[in-house]
Amino acid sequence: MKNFKKLLENNWAAYTLATCSAVLLFIFLTNFSSFLKIVETIEGLLSPIIIGAVLAYLLNPIVVFFEERALKKVKKDNARYNLSVLLAVLFFVAILVLFFLALIPSLVDSVSSLAYNMGSYVQSSQDLLVELDQFAAKYKVDITEITNSISQALNNVMGNVPAVLNRILSASVNMGSALFNIGIGFILAVYFLMGKSSILQAIEKLRRAALVEQTYEQHTAFLTRCHRILIRYIGCNLLDALIIGLINAVFMIVTGMAYVPLISLVVGVTNLLPTFGPIIGGVIGGFILVLINPMHALIFIAFTLVLQTFDGYILKPKLFGESLGVSAVMILITIILGGKIFGVIGILLAIPFAAIMTFVYDEAILPGLERRKMRKEDPAKHPGRGEISTGQTEAKSPVEKNSGEEPAGTANQTSGS
Repeated sequence: MKNFKKLLENNWAAYTLATCSAVLLFIFLTNFSSFLKIVETIEGLLSPIIIGAVLAYLLNPIVVFFEERALKKVKKDNARYNLSVLLAVLFFVAILVLFFLALIPSLVDSVSSLAYNMGSYVQSSQDLLVELDQFAAKYKVDITEITNSISQALNNVMGNVPAVLNRILSASVNMGSALFNIGIGFILAVYFLMGKSSILQAIEKLRRAALVEQTYEQHTAFLTRCHRILIRYIGCNLLDALIIGLINAVFMIVTGMAYVPLISLVVGVTNLLPTFGPIIGGVIGGFILVLINPMHALIFIAFTLVLQTFDGYILKPKLFGESLGVSAVMILITIILGGKIFGVIGILLAIPFAAIMTFVYDEAILPGLERRKMRKEDPAKHPGRGEISTGQTEAKSPVEKNSGEEPAGTANQTSGS
């Protein structure tokens, strides 16, 4: 590293490095689509392993709960941990079975009924537009252009229904490979959980061999904070979507609206997506209801606005502790880039990634640049390299506030949050 720094002191070396970097950046930007295809190919090959790692990561907090609370009276560590893994897997499978038994039949009935009655819904909507046009004509108000546009849009929707159904059918046929990958990933997740201690020990040995002690502690603290941000965000986001979906279902049942399971599922799932998700859920639900009963559609949209206001200003702050402290521009950029590169997963993880990048910028990059500037201004007072913030003495990132936890300093603590 010292020789490299000395080499960069020569003008020709610095110019050469800058030129090569510019060329590489130009090649990368001009071939960005090819880069995305390479990423997609690698993702396809490694998808079972990725699914297994993600499932193991999500199941790990449940395993920790059983190990440290429900089964803390079991004296043998290995027996307690293996039993915790077994109970966590059974709990996860039970939740999936209950979900399919409770929701899927009614969801299938709603979708099939909607597809079967789509023609009559469209015809009723067009008749309503004709009556509205005639009513406006009595008062010498010409809205034919508006009603014709809406009628044409409904005809286009009706004409695209067979194509959409064919796509759904083809997607269902192609679901076999996805289910196979998920099944293999689930089996790998169980193996990952069973071998968690050995995997973490191997990673810890590698990090200790590659990093000096101070850098190792900083690296551990950084990973710990990233882990807590992700787990807290994922758990709170899933709970928030479940609550919003249930509230929406109760409201629709009370008001006598149709297709409660379908619309409530759409509202809950789209609520997972940051920024634009609630808008998409409200538009889809309103469009389905306007074909059946326009008044119900208006009531639903009005309730969606109230529900999302409650979610944004009351529910989410209670679940997350307080605002994530990430700027809207940063969230929008991460949503666009994450969605472009990693699809839906990238959109779902846009906010925690933005939060991680924010605290890295605030607590590592900026302090490092300031120390570097101070060393250049007064080398006698700042001869050393200086320490990079590990987050152990700094303020916690916004997503971790009110959690009552301090960053851990070991790899085992990183995995057991």
